[in-house]
Amino acid sequence: MSDSDPKQASTRAAVYVFLKRGNQTAMILRSNTGYRDGEWAMPSGKVDHGEPFTVSAIREAKEEVGIDIDIKDLQYVLTLHRKSDNNPANAWVDVLFVCESWKGEPYNAEPHKHSALKWFDMDDLPSEVMDYQRALMQAYKNKTPYVEFGWKEDDYDPR
Repeated sequence: MSDSDPKQASTRAAVYVFLKRGNQTAMILRSNTGYRDGEWAMPSGKVDHGEPFTVSAIREAKEEVGIDIDIKDLQYVLTLHRKSDNNPANAWVDVLFVCESWKGEPYNAEPHKHSALKWFDMDDLPSEVMDYQRALMQAYKNKTPYVEFGWKEDDYDPR
């Protein structure tokens, strides 16, 4: 299969950092981004070209909530394969890391993209949490290492 094969997947990658304090997680309220504004999200973002998932997670946590994470404090938890909600021909590979130790106190470090940072109990998340991030958190609670999200049987032909 060549890179120009139209059947070849167009897949992007994103990372999510579940900052964990007991049974709580820090989430940011998206605003002014044009994508899912008004929804709560974990510190997260797209993986840059040539960037390992761990480095991306550390960078996103610093950019979004102003903390420093040592790579040894990131624990890989699961992968979610998600159908893109704004381009059905594309998909995402989402990688979730849990982090229970970091330097600094999380705060809204990107007020131009987020309107708040709040700690939520994992068992009492607001209804406005992004649906696929809720699926990530549920998979974490269920100790499920791999999840598919947004796919329907008629989206693909396994032949």
